[in-house]
Amino acid sequence: MPNQSMVSSGSNKPKLPAWLQLQIATNSIIFRRSRSQKTEKVVILPLNNRVVKHDVAANEIAAMRFVRDNTTIPVPQLVDVYDDGQADGSASIVMTLVSGDDLDKVLHTLSDEHIAAIAEELAGYVTQLRQLDTDKDVAPDGSRHGPTEVGGAGGTPGHDGMLSDGPWGPFDSVSRFHTYMRYELPLENWENESLVVQVHGKTEGAYRLTFTHADLTPRNIRVKNGKITGIIDWQFAGWYPEYWEYVKLQTTLHTSNSPSTVKWLRAVNKAFQKYELEDEASKRIFEKGGISPDGERDRCAKMLSRRGIELAGSSSLPFLSFGFQ
Repeated sequence: MPNQSMVSSGSNKPKLPAWLQLQIATNSIIFRRSRSQKTEKVVILPLNNRVVKHDVAANEIAAMRFVRDNTTIPVPQLVDVYDDGQADGSASIVMTLVSGDDLDKVLHTLSDEHIAAIAEELAGYVTQLRQLDTDKDVAPDGSRHGPTEVGGAGGTPGHDGMLSDGPWGPFDSVSRFHTYMRYELPLENWENESLVVQVHGKTEGAYRLTFTHADLTPRNIRVKNGKITGIIDWQFAGWYPEYWEYVKLQTTLHTSNSPSTVKWLRAVNKAFQKYELEDEASKRIFEKGGISPDGERDRCAKMLSRRGIELAGSSSLPFLSFGFQ
């Protein structure tokens, strides 16, 4: 989720209860000059200590409930959920406003010691996520998440912008997830990419499934007085191979070269368990294919398939390259 900033509601948004629409209008009038507009998807209601978020997929709602009920991680409390009436089952949610500032806004003001302390605190919360049991992940209809199923919370489809612009899965195994990562191409097509073969060629069960936030960028971490007050934006959260949190941390943080971000990355890498081999293998896949939305996946797979074993040494395909360095 973007910064918790005040935004106006758009005409394309679902019909909310009249009282909530009134609250949004009132807050918009009072705070329009003191709050910058970021996105129509999120509306902050400072007077009510609430946040309204539109177009929320089922996996994000399930993840917030699951984590809040089973950990001490500071997750915004869901107050209300309103069905958007969309075919994809998305909803508008009302949740509590987390106090503090987005970490990315204050990172440059923090000392090395404060940055290290926040990274350690975050690592502790991630440890709690990784200790969650699939048996406790129960869907609204009472069904339980499969013990080997890669996807969103409660058996919902997964969402991750590095994999697709739309929902995917859930997949019944890590191997199936890896095939999806490779644009549905068999591992033989990557035989000249030794790191990919080494990681994706491991036997089933080599990687544990762990619950993962998958977007722990500083903008999604709220802090106050040197402590984490909230972790927000759970839209990519779900069950992934144990290395995925580390891979996502590296890819998101490497997009910025600011001194404060470099310090944060160093602190995070010191505090977190490393999966450097898996990170490099993932980079090789996305360097070759680019990171593309669902509409591009078939085209990407066909282009990669035509190249076959020529993958080694080739440049990124000509669309939406992530820009790894």
